[in-house]
Amino acid sequence: KPYPTIRLYEVNVINVMLRMQSTLFCVSLIYLFAVENIYCFSTSSYSWKPRDWERALMDLPFEVPQPVVLNNFIGKLPKGLDGVLYKAGPAKFGRNQQSYSHWLEGDGAVLRLEFCAKHQEVKFSCRYVATETFQKEEKAGRILSRGTFGTSKQDGWNAFDTQLKNPANTNAVRVGNCVLAMSEVGLPYQMDPFTLETKGPETLDGKLRSGTAATTTIPFLDRILSFGNAISAHYRDVPLLADNQKETSSLVFAGLRQNALNGDTLVDLFELDKKTGKILRETKQVVLSDTGFPPHDMACTIKHTIWITTPASGNLLPYILGLKGPAECLVFRRNASSTLHLVQRSVKGMDERPVVKKFSLPRCIHPIHYGNSWEDEDGCITVIASCWDTPTIAEMTKSGESMLGSWSSVVNGDFSDVPSQPLLKVTQPKDTGANIKQIASGEIGHIDYPKPHPDRAGRKCKYIFAITSAPSNDGKPTSVAPPQSFCKVDLESNSISDLWYAGPRSFLDDFVLVPKESGVCSNFGDDEENVWLIAPRFHASDKTTSFVILDGKNLGKGPIFEARLDHHIPWGLHGSWHSS
Repeated sequence: KPYPTIRLYEVNVINVMLRMQSTLFCVSLIYLFAVENIYCFSTSSYSWKPRDWERALMDLPFEVPQPVVLNNFIGKLPKGLDGVLYKAGPAKFGRNQQSYSHWLEGDGAVLRLEFCAKHQEVKFSCRYVATETFQKEEKAGRILSRGTFGTSKQDGWNAFDTQLKNPANTNAVRVGNCVLAMSEVGLPYQMDPFTLETKGPETLDGKLRSGTAATTTIPFLDRILSFGNAISAHYRDVPLLADNQKETSSLVFAGLRQNALNGDTLVDLFELDKKTGKILRETKQVVLSDTGFPPHDMACTIKHTIWITTPASGNLLPYILGLKGPAECLVFRRNASSTLHLVQRSVKGMDERPVVKKFSLPRCIHPIHYGNSWEDEDGCITVIASCWDTPTIAEMTKSGESMLGSWSSVVNGDFSDVPSQPLLKVTQPKDTGANIKQIASGEIGHIDYPKPHPDRAGRKCKYIFAITSAPSNDGKPTSVAPPQSFCKVDLESNSISDLWYAGPRSFLDDFVLVPKESGVCSNFGDDEENVWLIAPRFHASDKTTSFVILDGKNLGKGPIFEARLDHHIPWGLHGSWHSS
């Protein structure tokens, strides 16, 4: 066919346009490479980019109220894995173009993942925890409440308004006929275990009251000041060995109130029946003296509950005047020492005070998450925990830095100022001084979410499963960075015995351990690796989330099963397993 006539100047114009497009394309590639990669390489990271981490902290795109079957999966569900994973986390990070001051202030959501091995089926649903504040802010379209870490209301006075938002975003556990969504800012919220519909706050038969988690120890004055209770976001699933030497299964919860007059933390312990949710035992008015703020987590043996605390103090006037959140006003006290509080679990009557023992530790540490604890026949206590160690606390005290530092830097991928959390072993003999030792110091610089085989909780264990960053490519211990690996730590050999790295641009979430068989790990030396590890995995490349199952006997082999969503869920916090 004859070609159309094209004038010479038209050809020149086309050539110039093509060259300009090619040049702009190359410049764009160079810019993207610089923005996305140079920072990471400057911090010796080879497995993620700052933009990847930002994507992991995007708002939940939508709720999934009706369970949907996940058809995009690889592998097979292991035989006998029938149950539900419940998991909580911050899922909405601002309103009306104002971001919350900290990720931990994000509105909470709970996901439900139901496994049926017989039909090789996984169902997913996810809903926000519809607290009273969440519903009001959804309707108004703006921030109406103050946050623990500095978020201010978008209208109205912040000064002298000491009420703090309860985001219900930190943990989720099935108790009786409801799921409890928990955050230590306030009371847990009940959710339907099947539909995830929010029912309202859990008051434990009226024993707890909504309000700021503080007390003057004068009841009528507490009511005037709107002081109430909070429940720690961490519970313990550890059986109690009572005086009759018979073990009874229960979930241990800690009710928290901070003494507004002297800095003590007042704890009420509640042990609940897993199946019915009824209170089996209640221990009132445990005093953890001179803490400065309520502890985030606790340890539990079959006879005792344990807290390790380091005193903190601060000037709360900026909080009262509406200029800062309370967490921004606290710093560790100079020249303070850490205390191990040992509290007896078994008491004969509801009103009887427990036996509380205190042990001064040889140096300052601050546990973030407890892995396990136990006691031997001679009364020697052992605690395994991921902690801020002595140098970190000394630096924080010297600088006057608030405990969580700048969150805006972390969101942008800068982890340089995030305190490291080594895995520590604290041994406290009955009659002599304690010993503190770092575990696998040559391999682990930073670790979190440590936990044993569920049947070894509160008892001596050999292995601790945990989460850490990508393996170092220069042979150095793992550093503070986004979590990209699951590991298994051998406490006897003091080393990492197994590890799975999720790969570049993948981030891992807190995990649950599910026994392959029930009751087969009741004695020390039994097969503690006989578990399934289940956790979310975020893929930054396409902004989706999947759920992986790993074999506790061979983490390094990688997932034996992985089911993928066609969207993401934000990087979250803690959860639990409910067996069918």
